[in-house]
Amino acid sequence: MSAVQRALNERQKRFANEYIIDFNATQAAIRAGYSKQTAYSQGHDLLKHPEIKKFINSVKEKVIKKLEISQERTITEMGRIAYMDPRKLFNANGSPKAIHQLDDDTAATISSIEFETKKIKGKTTSRVSRIRFWDKNKPLEMLGKHFKIYEDITPVQVTNNTIDLNSLNPEQLKLLYQLKQKLAKK
Repeated sequence: MSAVQRALNERQKRFANEYIIDFNATQAAIRAGYSKQTAYSQGHDLLKHPEIKKFINSVKEKVIKKLEISQERTITEMGRIAYMDPRKLFNANGSPKAIHQLDDDTAATISSIEFETKKIKGKTTSRVSRIRFWDKNKPLEMLGKHFKIYEDITPVQVTNNTIDLNSLNPEQLKLLYQLKQKLAKK
């Protein structure tokens, strides 16, 4: 038992261990035996306790180390999803690749695979019927914020369905003109 753990009473230890499960202080307080009526404030106060903070941080650090979680790895995973190319799912002749043929970057973008199983003349066959991918929007947004891509973009001012063209930079004006051209063709 560490010095940090020895500094906590049994209920505080239980709270800290419960908090690590879902990072919900109110629910952790309830599971640790605190009253439901005061669990919200108890959880809030317990998270301010220096020894509880140290204990929670030490457990988080162990988990991060064990799972090899790093900023670099997190950004890599977001990049895999954000820049996924669906063409990597297929062979040159257009047939789908078997799951074991996918490269690591492509495989990491798949959130689920659904199979269709049929029984024909006593023989069961199975094939992939649907592949779902992680949403690209959130990783792109998060990467944009991380790399401060949006800091140079002037926000477009829209009031009463009117765009102030003076607030747009030349690139935004060009995009707006292209959009207008596309809409005019419809």
